[in-house]
Amino acid sequence: ALQWSITAALYPLYSSWGKRCLNTSSYEQFFSSINFPDISDKNIQESVRIIRDSCAININVFIYEGGEIFPFIISNSQHSKFVDLLMLTGGTSPIFYIVSDLSSLYSDRVKIRRRHFVCRRCLEIFLNPDKLEEHEELCQKFKAQKVYMSEDDQLTFTNYRKQIEIPFVVYADFEVILKPTNTETQTYEHLPVAVAYKLTSYIKNETK
Repeated sequence: ALQWSITAALYPLYSSWGKRCLNTSSYEQFFSSINFPDISDKNIQESVRIIRDSCAININVFIYEGGEIFPFIISNSQHSKFVDLLMLTGGTSPIFYIVSDLSSLYSDRVKIRRRHFVCRRCLEIFLNPDKLEEHEELCQKFKAQKVYMSEDDQLTFTNYRKQIEIPFVVYADFEVILKPTNTETQTYEHLPVAVAYKLTSYIKNETK
């Protein structure tokens, strides 16, 4: 099922009335041209990794569970071909659906009915493609995850003292040299050779 879904996503075929062809026989010529590796005894994660590396295809898999969509497998490769799939579990084997437009799949989360852009790694929504590009530079450094925001419309705290600005702050620093020792428990001895400190304050003329 995984291989056929990837094939159909890469080579979309439509009937005369505009619906996508679902019969696997329509994709047989494309299926053989991709030259899929054998994944008969592999789990989903391993199968996606093997196909991605062998066929040079970015494969992103989202999973639908409990009425929500989550990023499941997100490719970090830079291949020119890419496929987005939605996986449904619960039966004897997972079912894969082609995601031709991730924005449309996630449109129910957008209150403003206008074009939007979705980050594949965390499913955050942006209304500007430049903002999405800036976000992806940071997001790609982390594992794929879904971000949840608090349902409370108010945030409260009790440590008000931490809001109070400290009138005086002292920064101090020691400079040391390392003296080799002849003991087995300590390699070097730290010998201080200089010390400096700086008194700062937001009160004018109080640090002189």
